Amino acid sequence: MIKVEGRAYKGKRLLEKHLNGIRITRNEAIIAKCYDCEGGYSDGIKECNISDCPLHPYNPYNKSNLCSET
Repeated sequence: MIKVEGRAYKGKRLLEKHLNGIRITRNEAIIAKCYDCEGGYSDGIKECNISDCPLHPYNPYNKSNLCSET
């Protein structure tokens, strides 16, 4: 479903790698999970509003992003 419906934003390739059994780094896993949680950004990229999520500060599209570029 990801390959067909998910948009090609940061996280798609990483989530596909994980689902194919390829090891990804901790930062890549965070980015992939944010992509998954946001439904593949099917309604476009926006800042995550789930502030109580422990990954919130690492979401690649948040202004307060703590995650390095991959």
